[in-house]
Amino acid sequence: MNKTTNDDLSAFGKARATIQESPLNAEELRLINAYWLTTLYLSVGMIYLRNNPLLLEPLFNDPRLRKTNFVLLHGGWPFVREIGALLQKPNVYADISSQSLTMTPRTQAQWLREWLEIVPEKVLFGTDGYPYSDELGWPEATWIANRNARQALGIALTGMFGDGEISRSRAGELARMVLRANAQALYRF
Repeated sequence: MNKTTNDDLSAFGKARATIQESPLNAEELRLINAYWLTTLYLSVGMIYLRNNPLLLEPLFNDPRLRKTNFVLLHGGWPFVREIGALLQKPNVYADISSQSLTMTPRTQAQWLREWLEIVPEKVLFGTDGYPYSDELGWPEATWIANRNARQALGIALTGMFGDGEISRSRAGELARMVLRANAQALYRF
């Protein structure tokens, strides 16, 4: 039996890792595997879907993936109506990152309200703070996105409250869910 050496592991010579024993024990491997089985990120805008994220539905319905949670990044923009339908799947979630930098709060509030009316436990806060340029660095992008997302959430919840759909206390509860509790429940932290 031939023993694999570190040199055999890389086309460029000796591999960087030279661990002789298993770097993770069985329990650590189980936990890492469980994490990857429960969370798979998809950015709908980055996947070739023939302009229809509803083509992901067979993936979400696959019984082998029932324990896999899918998070549609950026709220799946520009397919926000389709994402609303997909959020009704038991293992599909959406974060609102990026939208807060690219949409006005009032525009974002429209579909955010629709999602909150149907599946408030599936909506996750996100900013997509990133150093886009010298003028719009990480701190500025994060601040702007945070402010806009909170304004959009406020507009959506105020509209729901004004229309008698929710109470003031329910509005506060929904805000906490989107801003923190939903992510805590999904990622178990």
